[in-house]
Amino acid sequence: MLKEIIQETKKIRSIAVIAFIILMISNLSYYLFSNKYYQSNASYRVVENSVVGTGTSLLPSSALSLLGSSSGSNDFLSLEILSSKKLFKKFYDDKKYLTDIYASVDYYDGELIYDSSRLLEGIILTDYVPNFEDAHKDFKEDILTFKLNSRTGFIEIISLTKSPDLSKALIDRVVDEANSIYLSTEINSSLEAFKNIEDVLLKNKNVSIAAKNAVSKILETEVQNQIMLAKDTKPLLKEIDPPYAEFKNKIPNSSFFIISFLLSILTLVLIIFSRYFFKIFAENKD
Repeated sequence: MLKEIIQETKKIRSIAVIAFIILMISNLSYYLFSNKYYQSNASYRVVENSVVGTGTSLLPSSALSLLGSSSGSNDFLSLEILSSKKLFKKFYDDKKYLTDIYASVDYYDGELIYDSSRLLEGIILTDYVPNFEDAHKDFKEDILTFKLNSRTGFIEIISLTKSPDLSKALIDRVVDEANSIYLSTEINSSLEAFKNIEDVLLKNKNVSIAAKNAVSKILETEVQNQIMLAKDTKPLLKEIDPPYAEFKNKIPNSSFFIISFLLSILTLVLIIFSRYFFKIFAENKD
């Protein structure tokens, strides 16, 4: 009976040692082969714009007050736009983007390598695409990160993907999309403000008919000018340092290391106790 117990203890110890070795090899392999990423960094200066045209100088002060004033900085506005769901939806609706992000596994000889089991005719299967909320979280926290450098005042954008070309392209695209959204929003806001001015002035009985007609004519001209001015309006974000990609081993998720660490400790405990158990029975045998 004692002999059988000792043999079983030896087996447990051998299994624990093998499990520990396999776990360590798995951790090392995961880090070396599954975390090859290319990080791209770029800096942008936030531009203060005014889409409202020069025709507003002809308006009376009471009308100009209705336009309000644009105070403060566009720094936080740009960060809000960059990480907004409105901007991300353009990416989420792009099957190529989803495929490149969620089906790519490596990069070799200038091309992305994809997991073929996740593809159907070159497009990622919907089973492997996260829902919108989760994908948006990945987009603004892992794939792309946006921050304001308090020292320089520049917006810094960092992209992390499996391909250096994709990392740079994502930054270029997200900036273009942000500038487009900003311009569209500014134009719509100014046009709405002009319309509100016209409505208020035309309903004001203290304003003469001649003055109302003059204001209406000025506002009508100004509305038409908005479309033309849009072509010359500076973008919200102006490039300072262009995207530059470099190889980087992404540190695995902390939870992965915690689980691995706990499993490693468990195997070590099994090894120690099996050796102690073996010694006790060996001494009792003697």
